[in-house]
Amino acid sequence: PVVSLIDALDVLYSDSMNEFDRFAFAYLIMKKFGLSDLARKKAPGMVDKADSTLKNVKKKRIFEHLPEGADISFLTKDIPSEFIRFMAEILRDQIHIQSHVPDFTSEKMAGASGIAIQRLLFDFENIASSAEADFDIGLAERIKLITIILTLTGKGIAGGPEDIVITHKRNLPQNGKEFADLALVMKNAGFSRYAIADVMPDDIIPDVELELERQAEDAEALMPDIENMGFGNNPVDDKKPVEENINEDEEKDL
Repeated sequence: PVVSLIDALDVLYSDSMNEFDRFAFAYLIMKKFGLSDLARKKAPGMVDKADSTLKNVKKKRIFEHLPEGADISFLTKDIPSEFIRFMAEILRDQIHIQSHVPDFTSEKMAGASGIAIQRLLFDFENIASSAEADFDIGLAERIKLITIILTLTGKGIAGGPEDIVITHKRNLPQNGKEFADLALVMKNAGFSRYAIADVMPDDIIPDVELELERQAEDAEALMPDIENMGFGNNPVDDKKPVEENINEDEEKDL
């Protein structure tokens, strides 16, 4: 169904351009005079004079010495611009609807939330996931063949083809602020740092383990250096008396 819609859109655009061409080469209507009047006269040199007059009109783009009541206009027809625009919008929308591929330049995509974008991409993602499954079959077979070749040539690798995980990165628009808000909510709810980092898209955190290591390094860098701050290193002044609070019972015992 998409092919016929694209053909219809091509015809609409093509016919519209043909109409503009016809408008540019419209017929010229001259009332009560004409450039051919001089050529119809039998007097010598009138044909050459008519050609000279026509060339002068094309050059100067003006008509001079018109007789009384003369008129000049173009024979054209109105171009239904609103109808063309209406049909073009309908065909474009139907192409995206029938192909299940959203219009990424649409105003609906501009400033939409993550949930709204996911809803607009729902049908598209179903098609993409089906295509990814077909790709996985071919890629798994290729990995298996590569593993066999490496084994036969004595360059085997640890593990087998089943240990290789195929992942597909999606080039989809994302709202980074929403993920940041989600991370804050998960942190307040008590989720682990690994779970928070793992839920982030690959464009923000491509490697969870590396991100956790960086967080640990940042936290360690913020720790104060207790050894260099002088705590516990002050010598005790033996000459200074030590005050003791002794109650009456303890004093009698002494």
